[in-house]
Amino acid sequence: MRIMISPYDGELEECLNSQNALEERLVAERKRKNVLFVKMESFYTERLKGVCFKSGEGGKIGQISHVFAKEGKLFVHLYFLEITANSKLIKKHCNIELFGEQMEKLAELTEAEYHEEFFAYVDKRIRMVEAG
Repeated sequence: MRIMISPYDGELEECLNSQNALEERLVAERKRKNVLFVKMESFYTERLKGVCFKSGEGGKIGQISHVFAKEGKLFVHLYFLEITANSKLIKKHCNIELFGEQMEKLAELTEAEYHEEFFAYVDKRIRMVEAG
């Protein structure tokens, strides 16, 4: 039996070659994206590491540790200070989105303002615990 040659063979081969080129380009772009995220993490960490802040919600104070990327978004790793029921001061670590609403509610403090807020916060919380 004689097998016919399809008039679409050439077009299919051209399509497959184009698809392979696009897949190679996609791999290269993914690598580029990962490198850019690493650079962005480094950039924001360098500028934000050690920044003290006060939260607009509840007046908690804390400090930024570093910035990292996860699933295509940038997050800030930070801590809030908390006083436990037995008057222990602890750092409560959490992550918030760098460009999210929670980040907008943080007000940057100078070191002097942070120390002032720290003592006001600790004094207020200890009095609450002692009164309770």
